[in-house]
Amino acid sequence: MSKIKLLLILILVFYSPVCLFGDSFIVKFRSPLAKKEFLLNQAKFQSLKLNELPFAKVIDDFKSQDNNILTSEQEDILRKLSSYSVVETKDDFGKGLISQLVSKGEIEFIEPNYVFTIEKSDEFSKETFLRNQWYLDAIYVKDVWKKTTGKGIVVGIIDTGIDLEHTDLANQFWINSKEDINGDGKFEPWSDTIEVNGLKGDLNGLDDDGNGFVDDVIGFDFVDQRFGNIGDFNFPDPVPLDENGHGTMVAGVIAAGINDTGIVGVSPGVKIVALRAFDLAGNAEVRNIASAIIYAALNNVKILNFSFGSRFDSKLLHDAIRFAYSRGCIMVASAGNDGEIVDHYPSGYPEVISVGATNPQGKIGRSSNYGQRVDIFAPGYEIFTLDLNNSYKYVNGTSFSAPIVAGTIALMLEINNHLSINEIKSILQATGKKLENDKKSFGQCIVDAGNAVEFVGSSKCQIISPSEFREINKDEENFLKIIFSIYSPFFESYDLQIFRKDTTLVKNVILKQTNQSILDSVFIDLRSLEAGEYLIKLTANLMNQNKIAGAVKFYVFSNDTKLNIKNSRIVNTMFEGKNLPIAVCETNLPSYLKVSIVKDSAKIKTFTDQFYSTAHSLPLPIPTDLQIPYQNCKIYIELTSRSGLKAYDTLVFPKEVAIEQ
Repeated sequence: MSKIKLLLILILVFYSPVCLFGDSFIVKFRSPLAKKEFLLNQAKFQSLKLNELPFAKVIDDFKSQDNNILTSEQEDILRKLSSYSVVETKDDFGKGLISQLVSKGEIEFIEPNYVFTIEKSDEFSKETFLRNQWYLDAIYVKDVWKKTTGKGIVVGIIDTGIDLEHTDLANQFWINSKEDINGDGKFEPWSDTIEVNGLKGDLNGLDDDGNGFVDDVIGFDFVDQRFGNIGDFNFPDPVPLDENGHGTMVAGVIAAGINDTGIVGVSPGVKIVALRAFDLAGNAEVRNIASAIIYAALNNVKILNFSFGSRFDSKLLHDAIRFAYSRGCIMVASAGNDGEIVDHYPSGYPEVISVGATNPQGKIGRSSNYGQRVDIFAPGYEIFTLDLNNSYKYVNGTSFSAPIVAGTIALMLEINNHLSINEIKSILQATGKKLENDKKSFGQCIVDAGNAVEFVGSSKCQIISPSEFREINKDEENFLKIIFSIYSPFFESYDLQIFRKDTTLVKNVILKQTNQSILDSVFIDLRSLEAGEYLIKLTANLMNQNKIAGAVKFYVFSNDTKLNIKNSRIVNTMFEGKNLPIAVCETNLPSYLKVSIVKDSAKIKTFTDQFYSTAHSLPLPIPTDLQIPYQNCKIYIELTSRSGLKAYDTLVFPKEVAIEQ
């Protein structure tokens, strides 16, 4: 990455509104030597503080153990992960020091320490009977329990923690036997020197299994925020207790046990690992999420559930997910609750299965995200599950459709533990129930656990090339080679479609196929395509009328392409009783937005939108040091694409903003 591009990213990062917890950044040094020099000279950088990411030592310890065999791909990802650090700045002088390090070539990459949130839910009244779990009948899972309950499969839940004393989860936790000091197969979260009801605890302050984590009997609490907060937020610890309730609700959907009371989870035979990365309010820094993912991967967790998300595309998060993927971890994520076709992560990463939500009528729910990037749907409304304090409640949202799919996958893996994530995704799509007459459907189906478990053989539908988010200059590359792989015992034909911005079909290749398996390639002429965002969708049509699919997003531009701005304006809103102007604009190509506010030829404030998008909405908080907010100020907007295209415009503030207060 060139210094000019990196400095541009640095500007975007410094003025990004997403660092909710202060000026904290994820930094990747150019080399171990550059990092070492920073540490040696840290005394003179008093406005900066460098912290190792929580998993750095764990990675080193893991690599040093003789019995841990890694592939070359895993070694490469671990090297990348080991090079990330957290740098905190106290003031603008500290940001200037970071800029100096970038200009000297010592920093390769920087991004905000993004904050992700759990997918919030609506709630209903409480009851406690199996008959309230309509969704178990909807996915045909009850008969499956005669054959499989997910026994032997370990599921990690990265969330707000789990209620450790809920009756329906009492026997459902994975136990790290070497850390179970009293050896009773349960977790007693008190000191091994203290006796409670005749039983000493499991906490001895030692890393008995040598995995880099002290007393991690059932998982770990990774939350270590360095800002004022409430609840358990200061330091990592081995007691992943849920203060919010969200993680407990998710755990109930997956793993509530068969105990003649309460409810039953989709896969009641699994063991769950409690991985607390989210605080009492439901927020998590990306570094803590990444730490939880890496912990799970290194401890051979088979399935990970992500009932959270954001628009933030974090390199750190994606690298952690890529490492877990390379270790054979199956990751399932909620598609989001915006009710739109929208970028959403981690569900948007190709290594993750994205799950939308349907209602009891079998339709896509009003708040569920949808579109080509959602892999499958599952019930997500009026979901009856666990709550804190040994209670129960109804909840809504994709947060609860994702664990239904995670539980279904656990049932499948007990039968065949060698299925890959692409095979699992394709089997779920091949065996699901079609979404009939739903305008939001793009050919997806609703998960059918009964059919998925009974499916004989395997299926796969994967686009191998191009890679995700690739940008292509069609004057330099007239044709795009698409390489893909399909196999299924029911394989009949395939469609290869090119969509403009996920929805408008611009090219369609339909081929009949007599073989059950193909590895093929197709060349697409890019010269007739307009500049913009496109989606390749590969769909395998099956003999049972179902479809399995894969998708990849890419961008097209040319030497003559211009970045065009439309609908640029200032919209005035109210926040906490005060005016909050918002800069709004759209572009024909994805871009970054920077807004500069100038008064008397002097720049008084700069704001930058971190999102790479064709639609921007950027709040412009009024500085407290302006006696008359934004009066006589001019607004200059600048948009920049990754390919270097730029566009500019000038706006004016509405009168009500300029004369406020």
